[in-house]
Amino acid sequence: MLIAEILTLIVDRIDFFVICLVFSGVISVLLSYAILRRIFNGMITAQIAFICNFAVMIFLATVGYLSLGRFIHFAFVELFVIVFMYLIYRGILNNRAPLLLRINQLPVVKLAIGISLVTALMIVLNQFVVPTDGSSRIRYMTFWWYSYLRLIITVVTPLGYFLAINLLESRKYTLSLLLTSALIVQSATSGSKAGFLMSILGMGMLHRDLNNSKIKIIRVNPFWAVFAFVFVLGSAVVVLDQMGLGLNDVLIRLLMNAEATIMVYLAIDPTEACHGVTLFAALHRGVARLFHDPSATNIDTLFGFALNTIQYGLNTFTGPNSSIPAYFSCNFPGLSLFWGVSAVLGYTAIVRYFLRIQIFMARNPAVWLLPFAVGSINNFPQDYYTGMSDLTIIIIVSIYFAFAKSFAAHSR
Repeated sequence: MLIAEILTLIVDRIDFFVICLVFSGVISVLLSYAILRRIFNGMITAQIAFICNFAVMIFLATVGYLSLGRFIHFAFVELFVIVFMYLIYRGILNNRAPLLLRINQLPVVKLAIGISLVTALMIVLNQFVVPTDGSSRIRYMTFWWYSYLRLIITVVTPLGYFLAINLLESRKYTLSLLLTSALIVQSATSGSKAGFLMSILGMGMLHRDLNNSKIKIIRVNPFWAVFAFVFVLGSAVVVLDQMGLGLNDVLIRLLMNAEATIMVYLAIDPTEACHGVTLFAALHRGVARLFHDPSATNIDTLFGFALNTIQYGLNTFTGPNSSIPAYFSCNFPGLSLFWGVSAVLGYTAIVRYFLRIQIFMARNPAVWLLPFAVGSINNFPQDYYTGMSDLTIIIIVSIYFAFAKSFAAHSR
């Protein structure tokens, strides 16, 4: 299989791959510093995915597996998307002082308790819907009812990790520990291998950026710190072990950020997995499904599922994320790349408008949605579907606040 072949090639030439990894890291650092004036920041999840993808593609182009034309296509799309996500984040950093003031006014303890209860319910649900027999752990996410749960999970999860760090700084150690452990268990039992690592790291860096400081060493009792570390790490290890996963699976998951990129860019026909998908469904699958577009309602046309069907001969109901360079190469070949570029520009415009109107403005109460917005711009370069789903949530929330404000004005 292609992925196994590439992994074997990387292992055989690991010294050269490390050089590619370092070179990609240098590109990422320079780009981040040029736009954000910070080497590492709240966009760390996007940075890691960028480094993994770029390192693999540089490696494959250098050893002769990838043509120069395809590498240029990948580099253009990857850099284009990450630059616009950094520009959105720069807008957040420019408003960090008023944001931090309003965040500190949030009822953190009440929110943390509420999120803990919601997370506990999700853990119970995961025990019933996530299989442990080796079959796909994410197939349930394609069911109609999950769309409603996803709205809650997408907003609650990043907010929960952010509040856990806030509670830690406020010396509310017990609640911070319980909230973090619950979120990790929920993430692992939902089928995610390394999601909790990226969430903790990303929200930690966001917290640091909002405080405009270097990484803080929060003073805690050494015994309590060791206990908390062991307890949280133990929660993750126990759950992963029950699911038949280990540390290697987590590390492989991090490396396989480039899985879709490899599958598409090394394919004889990069568009094969997207045959039959309409432009409407390619731009926003969820909206196309509402209008009963056949290519959107057919589960076999989901990008990751379609790629795995080509690789393994059947739909295993698993597959890589819809990494934007791979997704665009498959769905928008040639001059139709215009549509992909337009989608990125549209996403950027709507997210920036949402931040300015609903989060930055002091009279609006939606500052608690900031972690969700930051999580979205981190995930978008690596998963186009997630970005479009987040866009739907943003529009729904904006409409809700507009109606609420209008209703309040007429009630006076």
